[in-house]
Amino acid sequence: MDNQILLDRLKECFEKSGLSMEEVSEKSGVPVSSLKRYFRYGDVPTVRMLLKLHRAFAFEFDYLFQLNDE
Repeated sequence: MDNQILLDRLKECFEKSGLSMEEVSEKSGVPVSSLKRYFRYGDVPTVRMLLKLHRAFAFEFDYLFQLNDE
């Protein structure tokens, strides 16, 4: 999987949520500093962080990881 696609889809989930980074941090337990690294600087989150972000965004993992894309 292309890391950029993962980051783009995660950013899309963030934008659709309408939440601020502080709100996402509160809901997920992911520090704001980590969120900035993912959304602004392109760092790829660990699986543990993706699981935490799932709490805030409730995304479908198959969408995030392109499991249904051919």
